[in-house]
Amino acid sequence: MDGAAWVAIVGAAVASAAGLAAWLQVRVMKEQTELQRQIHRDSQVPYVWVDFRIDPVHAWLVHLVIKNEGPTVATNVRVNFNPVVRREDVNSAFGELASLKAFTNGIASLPPGREMRWTLGSTVAIYNAGTLSRHRVEITHESAVGQHGPLVYELDFGDFPGASAQPQGSLKRIEAAIKKQTQAIASIAQEVRKEPDGD
Repeated sequence: MDGAAWVAIVGAAVASAAGLAAWLQVRVMKEQTELQRQIHRDSQVPYVWVDFRIDPVHAWLVHLVIKNEGPTVATNVRVNFNPVVRREDVNSAFGELASLKAFTNGIASLPPGREMRWTLGSTVAIYNAGTLSRHRVEITHESAVGQHGPLVYELDFGDFPGASAQPQGSLKRIEAAIKKQTQAIASIAQEVRKEPDGD
């Protein structure tokens, strides 16, 4: 083999390597472009979740909470439970959750940040009656970019026993103490007004 043949072989190898490098660059650019498109799509999708939550002020109450944490409005929000979530020892004129419009027809819209709560009962009543157990949750909704879901996961009230159920910081106790002091001062003032003048 002469020198020209070697030069041609080396040139072909370099060209092949350059072609492979260009192909890899194009592939990486396509992946990056698709990733950017997916990030853009995800930034337009509502993020709707459902959970059992302890009341932030009255820690002995349990709520069913539905919230949209996403950046856009969720419409036609449908939440299904298996088994059905029931209330326990709640005096509600609206009846059971399964019969409420939000659960039979769906929620018309959940703007970003909206949170909806339904009281399920006291933690003690729910636990003693076994009202809540392990529930399969299925969430579907729509947005400007299409239909989403189903998002399926399990909620288990059995995870709660032993967990801290302290209310978040609030002014409720301070308000009660001020009210008690105000009543005491008013009572003293009334007694002072009743006393006859010592003249």
